[in-house]
Amino acid sequence: MGRANAIRKKVEEKHDIFAEAIMGLGVLDLEKEILRYAKYLEETNSAEKNCEPIKEKSEIVSKLKKPFESKIKEYQSKIKQLKKFVDDEICVPELEQQIIKFTQLAELEKLAMADDEELRAANDELKEEKAPFTESKSALKDKIAYINILIQEKKGRL
Repeated sequence: MGRANAIRKKVEEKHDIFAEAIMGLGVLDLEKEILRYAKYLEETNSAEKNCEPIKEKSEIVSKLKKPFESKIKEYQSKIKQLKKFVDDEICVPELEQQIIKFTQLAELEKLAMADDEELRAANDELKEEKAPFTESKSALKDKIAYINILIQEKKGRL
């Protein structure tokens, strides 16, 4: 019930007018509201998915990440292969050293990706472009959860 209380508090503080407007509704009306907000959420998801600037910025981010992710994947694949040999007890100490080496290389690649200025700038631009959608989706999800809590309470399940 802790999560339910946290959602209730968040919605009642951030969306107090909304909370007051639906507080006294019965189960059927609350179900109509949850349907309405679920539709809004789906429309928002669809609008975000079809937003050309977001598509373009996502593509840029993907292209910038690709070299890093390819190397990380390669290292992880080598680790997986080496682990099989170690499990079969073939040249264990040497292979364990190789596992350490490739694990460190993968981690260094992750750090390099996180520190890449161009990628960071592209991610920031993408995040900025998505911000209105992110905020809207968050509010809609909170409202849906809140309505559901009210429905469950009225049905005696919470």
